[in-house]
Amino acid sequence: MQKRHQQILRALKRAYDAYLRFTLAYFSRGPVLLFYLFGLYYTWRVLADFNEDTTIITNVAFGMAAAFSGLCFGWASSLKDSSEDKKRVGYCGERFLHAALLLVLASIIKYAVVAMGPATYNDIATLSDIGWRHCSTILFGVLVALLFFWALTFAHTGVIFVNRILWKRINVYSDWDSWM
Repeated sequence: MQKRHQQILRALKRAYDAYLRFTLAYFSRGPVLLFYLFGLYYTWRVLADFNEDTTIITNVAFGMAAAFSGLCFGWASSLKDSSEDKKRVGYCGERFLHAALLLVLASIIKYAVVAMGPATYNDIATLSDIGWRHCSTILFGVLVALLFFWALTFAHTGVIFVNRILWKRINVYSDWDSWM
């Protein structure tokens, strides 16, 4: 009876380990991909209409990047057991800090573009008929979208690294999921 009980427990443990491997693959990569796809959507929103006030998008993204940067720097200073993880988490903090800087610059430039006045894609076709205001609106609008995209890329790098480190460290204590 005892032997049968141990076999059942081993079978349950193998099934649970398989489940954990699946969830690790699915949940460790899926949200990171979704983060990037949503970021691309908002990059498109920033680029789609130069006249639309999208500073709220860049401001919220700045707040998120700055918060993640602070969290990473704080976490890196508290890591004692792995110097490699400490370096990588510090690197993630730098990526998020760089993203925050680019987003604040994008927000300032976007505010200036909105304050300059309207310009449309139709203005590009008649470039000789428009003045500096319209030309600069288009050029700065594209610059804002590029800054937002670069910030997204840097933040995505930080998310990838932090996510990998956190998933790797999930087994630091072998009894963290000991429910049997």
